[in-house]
Amino acid sequence: PDEYVEINNFYTMTVYEKGAEVIRMLHSIVGEKHYFRGVSLYLQRHDGQAATCDDFVNAMADASGADLSQFRRWYSTAGTPRLRASVHTQGEALHLTLQQHCPDTPGQTDKAPLHIPVRVGLIERDGSAGEFVWQGERVCEAVLMLRESEQVFVLESAPEGAQVSWLRDASAPVVMEFAQSIDAQLHQLAHDTDSFNRWDAVQSLYHAAVWGKVDSAAVGRALRSVLDDASLDPAFVAEVLTLPSATALASRDECWQIDVVIAQRAQCWAQMSSEIVEALAIQYDAQSGDTPGSRALKNICLQWLCRADQHAGLHRARAQYQSADTMTDTIAALRALQHCGDASEELGHFFTRWQSERGVIDKWFSLQAQHTNASGVRALFAHPAFDWNNPNRVRSVAGAFAQQNFEGFHGEGGYAVITEVIERLDSINPMVGARLASALTVWRRLDAKRADSMRAQLQRLQALPGLSRDLYEVVEKSLAGD
Repeated sequence: PDEYVEINNFYTMTVYEKGAEVIRMLHSIVGEKHYFRGVSLYLQRHDGQAATCDDFVNAMADASGADLSQFRRWYSTAGTPRLRASVHTQGEALHLTLQQHCPDTPGQTDKAPLHIPVRVGLIERDGSAGEFVWQGERVCEAVLMLRESEQVFVLESAPEGAQVSWLRDASAPVVMEFAQSIDAQLHQLAHDTDSFNRWDAVQSLYHAAVWGKVDSAAVGRALRSVLDDASLDPAFVAEVLTLPSATALASRDECWQIDVVIAQRAQCWAQMSSEIVEALAIQYDAQSGDTPGSRALKNICLQWLCRADQHAGLHRARAQYQSADTMTDTIAALRALQHCGDASEELGHFFTRWQSERGVIDKWFSLQAQHTNASGVRALFAHPAFDWNNPNRVRSVAGAFAQQNFEGFHGEGGYAVITEVIERLDSINPMVGARLASALTVWRRLDAKRADSMRAQLQRLQALPGLSRDLYEVVEKSLAGD
C-alpha cells in the first residue's frame, strides 16, 4: 500500500502471495535467461541494502531491455483483475479476444489496464498438444502480452477443432472468465500437458458439481482416469483430489451462499467418493508413504474413503493411527477420525504422548479447532495446556477456527467468540489480534443476517478504549463508507 497506520499490518497474505505472483509474472514476461540476469544484477546492486520493489523491477528492465513501466501498476493496484476471453475461428487462424477489468475497491475506481502475461497452448481433439504459428515461428506455446483493456491475438495455422489452454503455468494471478463446456473441461483434465491447467480444470469441475451444473457422479468417474494413470506423479494426483475449500467455493460469488456451500460440498464429496471407492482403496494400499508425494496421495485417499463409507473409513483411519510412523500420517488419521465422528480416544492418546512437545500440541489444538463450534473453541481456551501468552498456541485455536473452520466460524456465536479473543489480545499481542480481525472484514459479502452480525462485532471492536494501532487500522478500513 502507498500508506499505512501500523507497519505490522503490512505483513499480510496479500503481500506475501501477491508479491510472489508479481515476481513470477516477471519471469513470464522477460523469459528465463533475462530473468536470472535480472536477479544477478539486482543482487550486485543491492546486496546488503534495504531495497525496494522499484529496485527489483529496474534490475529486470535493465537486464532484459523490456519496458516494464506499465507492469509497475501491479504494485499500486488493489484487487484481482478479471479476464474475459473468447475464441473465433477464421480459416486456419484462431482469433483470441481478451478483455481485462479490475473491480473497484475502496479508494480505487476506474483502474488503468495492467500488463498481464497470458501463456497459451492448444489441445487437439485427440488429446495431443497442438502446434500453431506465432510471430513467424511454429510453436506449441506462446505468451500473449495483454496491455490494453481489450486486445485480439491471432494464432495462425492452428489445428482444426483445437481447444485453447489458458494461463498455462499459472502465468498471471487473475480470474479467467471463459465459456467452456463440461466436456471441454473433462478433455482438459484428461489431456492438457500443463499440470497447472489440469488441476485448474478439475477445480472448475468441483465448483460446477457443488453448484449443480454437472452431476457429481460424472466428475467422480472422470477422476478415475487420473487415479488409474500410473505415470502421474503421486503429488500431482493428490493435488487433483484436493477439493476447493468452502471459503474458495463461496468466494466465487459476490454474496456468499454459506449454507448452500456447506451442504452441497459435503454431499458432492460423498457422491464422487462413492463412484471411485475401489480406485481410491487401490491407491491407498499401493502407496508406500516413503516420499512426501506418496504420503500426500495416501492421506487424501483416506479422506475420500471416509466420505464414501464412514464405517469403513473409521476402520482404516484407526488402523493408520495405530501404525503411523510419521507425524504426517498420524495427523491425517486423526483428521479422518474426526470426520467419522469418533476421534476422542485417539486425541486423548495423542495428547498424553506428545504433551511435552509444544509444536506438536499446537497441531493437536488446531485439529480440534477446525472441527468444532463456538462452544468447543471456548472449551479449548479453558484447557490447562492453553496459554494466552503463547502466540502460536493462540493461533492454533483462534486462527484455525476463524480461517479453516468455515462452518463453525459462520455458525452460531462464531463471530462473537473471535471478537472476544481479539479484545483480549489487543493489550497482550495486538499484532496477532489484528491478524484475526481480518476474518471479520468479509461482512459486505455475507447474507443480511450474518453481515449485520459480523459488522456488529467490528463496531464492538471499534468502540474499545485504547484501541491499538494494529487493530484500529483493520477495523477502520473494513467499516469505511458504512
